[in-house]
Amino acid sequence: MKLTEAEINSPLWAKLDKHWEERLQSLRAENDKGLSEIETTRLRGRIAEVKMNRALGNPRPEPEID
Repeated sequence: MKLTEAEINSPLWAKLDKHWEERLQSLRAENDKGLSEIETTRLRGRIAEVKMNRALGNPRPEPEID
């Protein structure tokens, strides 16, 4: 999925990104607690999903073709 420049600069995207940043901080704090291996693995998956959502706002540069 690729977002347009207008979508990335929209108020909705800013609101979503703020929510995901707060969620990421919360998940990381929870991950710092003494969790079981299974709980830690599950939590790391949730962290990865939040990071993937936030990455939509950081488009990768197109490769240069010579």
